[in-house]
Amino acid sequence: MKLALIFAIGSAFHSFQDDWTYYEHKVQNWVYAAQLWLAGPSNHANFTTDSLQVGCLLILSRLTGPAGTPTWISTASLLQMGMMMGIHRDSTLFSSLTPFQVEMRNRLWTTIIELSVQALLDSGVPLPLSLDEFDGRSPSNINDQAISPERKEKTKPKDGHIFTDSSIQILLSKSISARLEIARLLNDPLRKNLTFDKAMRLGQELRTACREISAIFQTNIPQGQKSGQMEFQRKFLDMYLHRYIFFLYRPFMIEARKDPRYYIARKMCVESCLIIASHCENVTDPSTEMSDHLWRLTRVGSGAFKGPLCMDVIAVLGLELVMQVEEENSIRLPGFPMTAAVDPLGEMNKANRVPLIRCLERIKDHLEQIIVSGRVSLKRYIFLVGALSLVRAIDCGLPIRQTIFEDITATLRKYYSYLSERASDQPRPEPVGEMAVDPGDMPDLSAFFPTDDWVCVF
Repeated sequence: MKLALIFAIGSAFHSFQDDWTYYEHKVQNWVYAAQLWLAGPSNHANFTTDSLQVGCLLILSRLTGPAGTPTWISTASLLQMGMMMGIHRDSTLFSSLTPFQVEMRNRLWTTIIELSVQALLDSGVPLPLSLDEFDGRSPSNINDQAISPERKEKTKPKDGHIFTDSSIQILLSKSISARLEIARLLNDPLRKNLTFDKAMRLGQELRTACREISAIFQTNIPQGQKSGQMEFQRKFLDMYLHRYIFFLYRPFMIEARKDPRYYIARKMCVESCLIIASHCENVTDPSTEMSDHLWRLTRVGSGAFKGPLCMDVIAVLGLELVMQVEEENSIRLPGFPMTAAVDPLGEMNKANRVPLIRCLERIKDHLEQIIVSGRVSLKRYIFLVGALSLVRAIDCGLPIRQTIFEDITATLRKYYSYLSERASDQPRPEPVGEMAVDPGDMPDLSAFFPTDDWVCVF
């Protein structure tokens, strides 16, 4: 089961040279089989390390694949299961545990907390735990080969600046308290405790964590060389942490439209979005082997794995672009359009918008490639078309509503014909009453659950 889920996660990095639909169905079957395994008749015998590992892999496979259902439900169950098993407590309190069991408990709890905080940030519901409710430790800085069930002696951890198989978890765990606090403040329905000073302090902690991660990767990557795996890890971690930063500053960015005191929050929010987008800008055609792995992940992922293609990043960059145009337009005298000859400041402002427009255009191109590949998702693309049309209308003095309407209508017509052709090529599902079920096609559930458990259910 764990191997099937690992294959499901790895399918996100496929080169897409073949028909993705075939792999999509395979991944869905693997994910549904794992869900069936976890949702079976439960008793205390099912609360094992294997169950927690399958649960963690299942959530990751749903975030990186086509079965992207709301993960906070599974994450909440996983968190509760882990606490019932006691892995949220310091492993040194249990003297009977072997070094292998201690390390596995630490790694699993760190993974569960990471998945829980991310899922709760996306869902917007209040957090069910705080830092005072667990004392589990971070993993040791050792490689996977240094631990095994047969090994009885404890392995000495390596220095913190040396990169190991546990380094990613350790680096993320250093900022978990700040990110847990950010999620708690943002998920508070009234946000009474989210003050500007507190946001600046938490944001600075995460920016420091980003610089520390960058320094560690620079130390471990040989001069003049690039490791594909480590480069992917560096980009993803930077993108992952900056997502928390722009979520934290976004409420104050909106307030900055009326109160200039929050301009620094607006600036940092936009900078974080631009950094996220920059990690996927130098990509080639996704059908080639040279395509960036991070781009492949954002193409099929959901939540934090969408990267610059998520609606939140697009909305922040679009809002910043509109705010800049509105601010420039507000200083124009009625009946006197500004030109470069009489207003060099206006020309400078227009030049400053070029990086934003280019960034949004690149995201638009990526979304277009996703639509053409057969993954129907027009909401982000249409929103982006509307935002760029709004800016173009204001800059050129065109009727705003008419320009936006015409551009969006042209886009819908373009993809309506394309999607109609694809829909006609897809086989239609048979009506339920006409489907013939062959008993030989039914899976053998005895491989997943003991027969006695099913007797108890009925």
